Amino acid sequence: MPLLSVIIPTRNRTRYLIDSLEVILAHTSDSEVIIHDNSDTDDLKHQLAPVVATGRVRYVHVTEPLSVVGNFERALQLAQGDYITFIGDDDAIGPGIEKIAAWAKEQEIDAVVSYRNSFLASYFWPGVRSKYFGDAYSAQLFVNEYTGRAWRIDPRAALRDVAGKLGGGLGELPRAYHGLISKRVVARIHERHGHLFGGVSPDIYSATLIAAHADKVVVVDYPFVIPGASPSSTAGQGAERSDRGALRATEHIARFGPGLKWDEAIPEFYSPHTVWAYSLCKALEQVPELGIRPNYGRLYATCLMYCKGHSSEVTHAMQQLASRQGRLPVAGQFAKGLLTEVQFLMRRVAGKLMHPRAGGSARKIGPNDTISAAYVALARDNDARRVVLDLPTRL
Repeated sequence: MPLLSVIIPTRNRTRYLIDSLEVILAHTSDSEVIIHDNSDTDDLKHQLAPVVATGRVRYVHVTEPLSVVGNFERALQLAQGDYITFIGDDDAIGPGIEKIAAWAKEQEIDAVVSYRNSFLASYFWPGVRSKYFGDAYSAQLFVNEYTGRAWRIDPRAALRDVAGKLGGGLGELPRAYHGLISKRVVARIHERHGHLFGGVSPDIYSATLIAAHADKVVVVDYPFVIPGASPSSTAGQGAERSDRGALRATEHIARFGPGLKWDEAIPEFYSPHTVWAYSLCKALEQVPELGIRPNYGRLYATCLMYCKGHSSEVTHAMQQLASRQGRLPVAGQFAKGLLTEVQFLMRRVAGKLMHPRAGGSARKIGPNDTISAAYVALARDNDARRVVLDLPTRL
């Protein structure tokens, strides 16, 4: 059995996947790659035939329409590796991923976190445009500081922190997407819940369940994944601020079908904040024994501040929550959430004033026309800076 399963769920985006696959095959020796394709055609099958014949790549094309959650869960069922990571079809692995997986296996680690509140390295494919910086991100690799060190964290504490800032992202949560999880913890979750992925955002839903059931979780401060952003991806849309709109009009949500029942305490429109919040809340319902209740205040604040045109949906959601919890508690949550977000925004503005360029304080390396070129650039930069993995024998 392989040490690592690298899983790539995809749909109608073969242009980027082929290059991502080249990175994996060139820089791993004990990994399998699973490509679970829900595209409208199986054209990718013919392009991948040579690498599939080597036995290192498995390709499955599913013709029935799947939601992103369904695509992830079906792909997971094929994994045979001791450790599992999911990446997007415009992402890539980073240096050292197999070394980290082998160390995790030796140390019996349940999950390895690749980054916390911001990416250590990220790549923007040619054609990505920013609302504020135009094409300054296009074909560029951005690298933040990292140390190579590893340390243990409390996954339940990480989950409480994320739930207290609902809609604000993954924080320190252990994760299958852009992280490493052991097959052992996946089996534990499947035995209890029957699935790992759910909600409408597979990354934060699964991260919640992993945090609930994983015991030994570590952060490795090293870019062993390279998140990518292409013009058609959610990350690319986020760069140009086009990832907001009517909830059920977006293909992402429409593929869940009419059976999707939205939580009325969450503003009913499409945005990263609302999709993350809904998915985390649905996952928390699966683990009531933790006693973790989401705090909606920051969600409402961020929706009002950054999602103009959706104030009526936010007001309706606040009223629904008030009918459950009372007006004063909800007002208190909102006031605290607003203060937290204003403070965060002030720090962000200060950072942009200090570093008024694309990527902020991150170093910009490029141009790199492909993510395979970005991998090489990252490895060279790492060698030049002499950052080495420091993986302790005891945690």
